[in-house]
Amino acid sequence: EAIYHWKLANELLRRGRRPEAEAELDLALLAEPEFPRLLNVRAALHNEAGLRAEAVMLWKRSLAAQPNQPDVWRNLAGVATDRAEATACLREAAGLGDADANYLLAKQARDIGDWGTAERELDAYEATASLASGSREAARALRTEIEARQRAFVGLGVSVGFVVLGAPGLWWWRRRSGRTLRELLTAIPENWHEAARYLAAIRHEVLKHNTTVLPEVA
Repeated sequence: EAIYHWKLANELLRRGRRPEAEAELDLALLAEPEFPRLLNVRAALHNEAGLRAEAVMLWKRSLAAQPNQPDVWRNLAGVATDRAEATACLREAAGLGDADANYLLAKQARDIGDWGTAERELDAYEATASLASGSREAARALRTEIEARQRAFVGLGVSVGFVVLGAPGLWWWRRRSGRTLRELLTAIPENWHEAARYLAAIRHEVLKHNTTVLPEVA
């Protein structure tokens, strides 16, 4: 009886006669109330209609009857009301060997800036995903994004290292190779007049604004 109503519901859905199809599904569930496939289809229809609570209840009944359904765990993750709940559902799906759940976990980690977890989950996806996986292109794009970020991070580290290590070295080299003003003017005496003019201007500004630093300027 359940199979009869199930097949009739499928045919009605194919013809676009959804209310009648839903009625047939309900009759099928009355005959076989814990049949996972019936529960999943009815839950999907509830979810499409915006009846989230009813959909969740039916998906959970389906999992109670048959726990090994990673696609149902992914469906529950898709309608979860918070990130922790969605993550827990995806973990269940990934634990059942669902590679697409690993990709979704990687994407979720990327969205919150947890790049280490994102890379590990993406590695797990690539190790188990079949050629038919619907997430293959998206996973490839995410891998490119992770590698670009790693290159940028390495470049930033090199730049910071150059500044941290190079600046003291440059300062030391300038101190070792620098010459005093008197040494420079002794080597090029024709610049004495211009240097004196600059120093007089500096002294004038110091006297006008802040005499406390005059000894250092001198």
